[in-house]
Amino acid sequence: QSMFGDPLHFLVVAASGSAWAWDAKFLIAKWLLAFGLGVLAFRTSGHLRGALIVAASAAFFGFFSFRINHPAYFSFCYSPWILLAWLELKSATHLRSRLIAGGWLLLATWTEINSGTAKEAYMLMLGLNATGALIVLLSQSSWRNRLLSLATAAGSGVVLVLLSAPIWLTFLDALKASYTSYNAPSAWQIHPSFLLGLFDELFYRPLQPSERVSNPSANFIILGGVLYLAATWRACAPGRTATALALACIPSAVIAFGVIPPQWIQTVPFLGNVAHVDNCFSLILIIQLSVLAAFGFKAADERLGTAAGRGDLVLCLILFAALSLPWISSAHTVHKPLYPDGERFTLHSFGETLAIAPFIWISLPVLAVSLALGGWVIHRSRTAGMARGPATLSLITIVTILLFRHGQHVGSFFSDYIVNPPSRPSLLARSEAVEAVRADMKTPKRAVGIEGNLFPGWAAAYRFEGISGPEALMNPYFRELAEALGLDRVWDWRIMIHSSDLGRMRKPYDLLNIGYYLDYRSDQGKIGALLTPLRMADLDVYRSETVWPRAFFTDRLATYGDVRDFARLVAEGDGRPFAAMESKDPRPDFLRTTLSDRQVVPAADYFLTPNTTRFVIDAPAAGIAVLTEAWQDRNFEALLDGKAVPYLRLNHAFKGIVIPTPGRHVIEFTYSPRRFNLALSLSGFGLGLLLLATGTIWRLGKVSPDQSKG
Repeated sequence: QSMFGDPLHFLVVAASGSAWAWDAKFLIAKWLLAFGLGVLAFRTSGHLRGALIVAASAAFFGFFSFRINHPAYFSFCYSPWILLAWLELKSATHLRSRLIAGGWLLLATWTEINSGTAKEAYMLMLGLNATGALIVLLSQSSWRNRLLSLATAAGSGVVLVLLSAPIWLTFLDALKASYTSYNAPSAWQIHPSFLLGLFDELFYRPLQPSERVSNPSANFIILGGVLYLAATWRACAPGRTATALALACIPSAVIAFGVIPPQWIQTVPFLGNVAHVDNCFSLILIIQLSVLAAFGFKAADERLGTAAGRGDLVLCLILFAALSLPWISSAHTVHKPLYPDGERFTLHSFGETLAIAPFIWISLPVLAVSLALGGWVIHRSRTAGMARGPATLSLITIVTILLFRHGQHVGSFFSDYIVNPPSRPSLLARSEAVEAVRADMKTPKRAVGIEGNLFPGWAAAYRFEGISGPEALMNPYFRELAEALGLDRVWDWRIMIHSSDLGRMRKPYDLLNIGYYLDYRSDQGKIGALLTPLRMADLDVYRSETVWPRAFFTDRLATYGDVRDFARLVAEGDGRPFAAMESKDPRPDFLRTTLSDRQVVPAADYFLTPNTTRFVIDAPAAGIAVLTEAWQDRNFEALLDGKAVPYLRLNHAFKGIVIPTPGRHVIEFTYSPRRFNLALSLSGFGLGLLLLATGTIWRLGKVSPDQSKG
């Protein structure tokens, strides 16, 4: 999906995920943001210098300190191109140009959907498409042209929905059947008194422990353009596009900054499960305000050389104060009690203040004075003949002060407030511990790190399977099983393995097919008494001799009441593999439920791909084959000796099939989402429509625009 939806990802895949390829993707994405915003600013404001300022400052958004290496980085960087497509639709005057603009919109939105995130990408997609539609609606062209442009966009949307059916239809089915950390509707918002933070994430930091970056921001250069536009709006009358952009900011602002109650947001399907509406809708605002800032720079270019420029700067300072004073007062304001018990205060009680570091307190006047000095230097250079050299040097210094903290620097100065990337080891460096596991693993087993080693998710870089990872959609049956077994979980998704628990948790770990444990400078005597030391290298590697095979045959099928009963079967059992089924599920009647004299035969001849697991069972009798891979209803195809058979949910979270006869059997499970064929059909129909539109564009290219109008 990511390769076809995000062309830049071809580079990463072609380079096998090497560091330089990822660096290139990040840099190109940032260039696409800067270039896209610059073109967008020029197309809307018609002011080249303002557009260049927006483009240059875009590389120094506070967003890049918030999402240093998160997939949302790409969602944000690709998003301006959606608005650019809408501008093409707005200016289109004949059928061919509308169809080309519709194709552009389709491509930009397709790339956004596949950029790597769900929350940020989908909110940006919806917000910026709505902004573009408003720009078209408020444009000066005839209603006929406006409606035709909107109809073209709607047609593009229909084709997009059809083409992307394998993505969204599969996602919706998976979402319905999964547990997520956002199952309970919630809506995190930013208090309006912290609106200043939208232009520098530094002013959000007092809200977070250890002053961590909590939300994205633009920068004070963009703030300067927005303030000047607000100060001169009536005098300059920036036009319908700026009006549409300003109006489009309102929904994003009232959602992100708490004007709309969170209870209302929680009632909206999907939006109520986004949770981080503060982050997602701030991103939309940053794009919208960056374009509006170009109108402000245009007004400044026209007016700072006149007598009106001084008054504009004074009004800008007043607006800045109106933005800053609520932030300052929020640090210490104490409300009197409004309830009889006298216990409920807003934010603080007497003697309590919001902890704001000296660096942040100092930064506020420094940034404010720098912004004001920038306007004053331009005004003086144009009205009082200030020499070009000192003026240029002053402006360079001011811009450096305003933006330097949002760059990435070599060194460690102000390391709490400036991104100082350290030297990075090779992401693909050879590990003796990893090689030892690979050499020893003859059949599929899972490998986990003890404590914080072999971090879940990163282990996949070594082609290791684990038992948890940063997955947005989690199998609810496995989650129930993990809780019943007593596995330690942090961050809602990450399962922690502790050396102190190895003895107590040995049977649950064996059940989960954990064959290898890796630790750093481990207690070899303590762990070695429970596991077999395999290799002491960059990490210490241990092997479990009692691990359950990934797949196995057994001739018995126990039953249990609920997942806690199954967990007791594991804890009180003899440690050998077994199969069990929840009593509410229909079970094969011919299998006995007693486990004491069960036969167990490990599978052999495994063949694994990302979507398929195949293995061979030599069954001594009729029984059941168990595969310790996650069960999903109607999302797999099971084959027994090449023939489709039904599959069962076994051991609460896993799957298997009935083996009706003794003998050698080949079993294969293939991931096949239940509505994937429907999705492919819809996508094929969408592709046909796209090819038809492409053919129409090519055919219309042979006639003049006048002939193809309408």
